[in-house]
Amino acid sequence: MRPIAETVCRIRCTPWRTGLASTVRGLSQSSEPFNQDGVAHENRIARPDFSHVGHGATVAWVERFTVRVGQRLAVVEADDVDWIEADGDDAALHAGQQVYLLRETLYQLSLRLDPRKFLRIHRSAIVRIDRVAELEALPNRDYLLRLRDGTPLRASRTYVDKLQAALK
Repeated sequence: MRPIAETVCRIRCTPWRTGLASTVRGLSQSSEPFNQDGVAHENRIARPDFSHVGHGATVAWVERFTVRVGQRLAVVEADDVDWIEADGDDAALHAGQQVYLLRETLYQLSLRLDPRKFLRIHRSAIVRIDRVAELEALPNRDYLLRLRDGTPLRASRTYVDKLQAALK
């Protein structure tokens, strides 16, 4: 008997299902060979396919955030945000001297932000690209990033290549 996890991860396909599954928009099918039972030789994961987005479709990036300030709701423009840091499962928006707590994970927020303006620099930080003043290399291949207002942020080596490309 197969373990439950293995059963869930495997996709069972017969030849007629294979053709149907490849036509479903949003799922990319790999071209793995199937055995005689119609089971893939390896575990397969259905991955989203966004190749259709670039053809005349427009993506609406977030332009403002609605955040709770005490009993009130405040609107913070995305252009006013200097950088964003993770605060547990929430995100702290730093806009000038103000910090606003947004009830959304950093990952979810990064998907809604315009990648031409905002960039992930650490697993716990996103920065507005035009607010970066300088980069300083650290001995461990990380970088110390300084914003125009003097705020120091650490950019991990995982994200440095994308950061350097965006700053050029």
